[in-house]
Parts: sequence; C-alpha cells; structure tokens
Amino acid sequence: MRWGRKKSFLLTIAVSLVGGIGAAFPVTYEGYIAWRGVVGMTYPAIFQTPFIMTSWHPCGAGMEIMSPEKRTFAGMFVCAVYGVALMSLAGVAYLLRSWFAVAVATSLPFVVLLAMWWLVPESPRWLLSQNRLAEVEILVQKIAKRNGKKIPPNFLVTFMEQKKGLCCDDTTTESVTLRRLAKYPNLLKKVVVVCFSWTANTMVYNGLSFAVSSMGISDYVSFAISGAVEVPGVCLAWYFMDRHGRRPVMLFNMLLGGLACIAIVFVPSGKRLNSALAGV
Repeated sequence: MRWGRKKSFLLTIAVSLVGGIGAAFPVTYEGYIAWRGVVGMTYPAIFQTPFIMTSWHPCGAGMEIMSPEKRTFAGMFVCAVYGVALMSLAGVAYLLRSWFAVAVATSLPFVVLLAMWWLVPESPRWLLSQNRLAEVEILVQKIAKRNGKKIPPNFLVTFMEQKKGLCCDDTTTESVTLRRLAKYPNLLKKVVVVCFSWTANTMVYNGLSFAVSSMGISDYVSFAISGAVEVPGVCLAWYFMDRHGRRPVMLFNMLLGGLACIAIVFVPSGKRLNSALAGV
C-alpha cells in the first residue's frame, strides 16, 4: 500500500528472477530448495497484483479501472491464459529435457516483464488514495483518449470539491490492520471465508497437479492435460457467472470438485488412469 502497485509488482518480479536463476546454479540440494522457496514466496503477488492494477493491455484486464460488466471476462481471461501457460510449460520441458535448462528458460522471461516500468502506469485508485489528484487526472485523460472519450479538464478536482469527504478524506489513507478489521464482524467473516476457500482450493489444486504423473502415461502429456482442462473450465465459469453470479457458481464448483476427489477413494488401486482423470 505504501509503495503502490507498480513498484511492489516490479520488486517481486526482480526477486523471482534472482531466485529462479539462483535455483539453476545450486551448490547443494538445500540451496536449491532455498532458492525455489524465494520464488514461491513471490508467486501470490506476481499473480494477484496485475489482476487488480491498472493496465494498458489490449484486453484491459485491470480490475481497478474495469467497468463492472467486463470484470468477470477480464478475470477469467487471466485464468485461461494460466492454463495455456501450463500446457506451454509441458512443451518447453519436453523440448529441453534438462532441469537446468527449464529453470533458466522459465526465469529469463521475467527480464522482459521488467520493461513494465516504462509501459504500465501506476494504479489510479492507489494514486487517488494517496491524494495525488494531478497524476490521476493525467492517467484518466489518457485512458479516455485511448477509448475515444472526452472528459472535461480538471474534472477530478471539481468532483472532489463537490464530494468532499466521500473519497479523499482522512479515512482513505488510514492503514488497514487486522485490529481495525475486527471492528466489522460481517467483513471479518467474509475475509475468513475467502481465506479458507483459497487455502482449500490451493491445497487440492497443487495436490492434483503433483498427482498427474499417476495417469500411467508420459509425464509431459499428463501435465499438458492438467493445463488443458482448465481452459474449458474457465470458459464455463465465465458463462455461468455472468448469468447466475459468483457465489452459486463457486459453491457448485467446489461441491463438484470435492465429490470428484472423494470418488477417487473408490477407484480400484490398479486403475491409475481412471483415478487421475477423476481428480482432473
């Protein structure tokens, strides 16, 4: 919050780049684990920060400046690309056939991402929270021009004067802490539910990812399949969320996924492919 979205994101990219390259040149196995641990710590920020920050991407997948009717598509588009990336990783690993080469090949692209310092602006919402109205004005005018819209000059200053106390009062920049969160039971309950959902889904997702090799087929093919199944799943989630909302779709998917995982228990031990497919 203090540094802003842009600086924080680029810092995590730099740390992940160093950790990835360091893991490619380990002196000991413990050193390799330590370097990969560094990479793992940066993953949540690298995935989530671009999801919410402003972006000049053609699809405009920045949640903070995305219109409400486009947010579902933008979020699901990011998830679909993740599935495509998993399939691509299987292809890269198949072609290189060396853990060292794969480690380097999956780290070097972060060098390109460092160019975002010049290509991607800071989040307008974060700038607004810091009361940096002039910079927000410039960014919003650029966005409007790119979309063929016209906004009156100094509109933000005029708006803030008319709506003083609603957006940029002293409470806007007050730091958010767990102690402050505890003052709002309903919000705290939602945070706990979201944290539990993330924990449960992450454990199951990674567990199934590690188990794809139990299909009894090529590890490269099984890993590619695990990525491929995400794309239609994401498309279906996008379709139904646009029509039925997020909560019903999330509840249905978690129940369906949980039942599929339970079904694995009843698959005969010799049926490795069936068991793995049930998990996928």
